[in-house]
Amino acid sequence: MKKTILLMMSVFSILGIQAQVNYSVDTVFYNYFPKDSSEHHKKLDITNTSTTDSVTVTYIKTNENLLGGWLIGGVCDVVACYDNPSVSKSFKLAPSQSAFFYVGMRADQEGGNGCSEATYKFTNSSNADTKFITFKYCAWPASTKNFESSNAVNIYPNPASSYVNIALNDKDIVGINVLNVIGRKIAHFNVDASRNSVMRVPLENIANGIYLLQFTNNEGKILGVRRITVN
Repeated sequence: MKKTILLMMSVFSILGIQAQVNYSVDTVFYNYFPKDSSEHHKKLDITNTSTTDSVTVTYIKTNENLLGGWLIGGVCDVVACYDNPSVSKSFKLAPSQSAFFYVGMRADQEGGNGCSEATYKFTNSSNADTKFITFKYCAWPASTKNFESSNAVNIYPNPASSYVNIALNDKDIVGINVLNVIGRKIAHFNVDASRNSVMRVPLENIANGIYLLQFTNNEGKILGVRRITVN
């Protein structure tokens, strides 16, 4: 009996030091980013799931792809803000503590339309887990509509896997562009003018991730955008 209790205590002790860090999302997404030269951000929530042990989180930027006229401003964690650091930084989370992390970006009015992004690698002191989080901010021409809350376009299922159904209620839409996380067009689909209200877009050759669908008219003008997740 004593051996069993000691064994259980040993197991719990081992588990106790393996604090886990939970990240709210893999991609922090900011659609319709304002190009007003001010710094804007969306935050990432980070939680220490251990109820007994503190954990130190270390992060460093591993990649950035910025459009012309865009720049990274302040990078803030629970302890301090830094001016786009190129070296690793750390902060400590107490047991069960939740904190925030964000990357501020700026874009001037003449900056490019599309998506800018920066990726950060997070590690923690309790185990060898590594997490890559991408901060993706997208700006569009002022005339572009946000179809997220519009009935002009209905998309299902979303998240999707091998295909997505798109119900188009705007007769001016004649083309659909698929953009990846850095704003690069990876696919284009023509919309049949004699179509019924729903078309099926294949996704078999598209890797898992978050994408933007751009809906264009016959002059190539972007009428609106929607976000989809492929998994």
